[in-house]
Amino acid sequence: MGASGKHGEEVYSGAEGDGVQLPRYDANANDHSGQSDQNKFNAPLHRKLKSRHLQMIAIGGIIGPGLLVGSGNALHLGGPAGILISFALVGIIVFFVMQSLGELATVMPVTGSFTEYSSRFVDDSLAFALGWAYWYLWVTVLANEYNALSLVMGYWTDVVPQWAWILIFWTIFLVLSNLGILVYGEVEFWLALIKIIALIVFFILAICISAGGIGGKVIGFKYWDTPGAFADSINGVARTFVIAGTLYAGTEMVGITSGESSNPLRAVPKAIKQVFWRILIFYVGK
Repeated sequence: MGASGKHGEEVYSGAEGDGVQLPRYDANANDHSGQSDQNKFNAPLHRKLKSRHLQMIAIGGIIGPGLLVGSGNALHLGGPAGILISFALVGIIVFFVMQSLGELATVMPVTGSFTEYSSRFVDDSLAFALGWAYWYLWVTVLANEYNALSLVMGYWTDVVPQWAWILIFWTIFLVLSNLGILVYGEVEFWLALIKIIALIVFFILAICISAGGIGGKVIGFKYWDTPGAFADSINGVARTFVIAGTLYAGTEMVGITSGESSNPLRAVPKAIKQVFWRILIFYVGK
């Protein structure tokens, strides 16, 4: 919760320790319409997310089926060197964008996140377009992930039809989304932890298989020579940029959830700093 401090600052105090002071965000500072937008900009926030929630959302929030399924398609289009270049370059762009978003989210941890920043610092029309584009992005991403989950489950059993798996996962998602921010934070924390552990195990198994520890056949860098490091020269690299940009979607989630942090001045910078290692290990490293 926020309480007034000295000089009009807002004090955020929670279960994580002493309260810290942030400059109070005035939603009407640039309002020339004469009407108050306070309710629109400062919707009720519960401030229940702890630092560990935000850090896990930052680390594991974007690890999904697309990370492995989509990267396989990128590998086919660009080759091993092509996918390494595209993921590294897009990762650099994402890193600097996230540093900027982290600064804004720390100083102005409000509902609406970057759509509100666009309205405040640029124009309402940009915020409108950005908000609907972001909504459309996640509608399509969720549909794609439901489809990927049903395909994975169909590998283990064909008794349950594909549409039933989609309905089951959609129902679970809908129920969890309506149980409040604290439940969301806990679910994200434990699911992210499971995904990180699973991905680390996957990395270890991949190294063992490539080194010949499993199967007895050393693969190493064989596919860098045959068929080659680049699948389709510069064209293949360019085609993988689209996939790389899509798979990085979700990195901004920590900026969106910052408004619910109990101590944004400390929690948000910690979470944003995780972005570099996440890009290096989970994207470029894989």
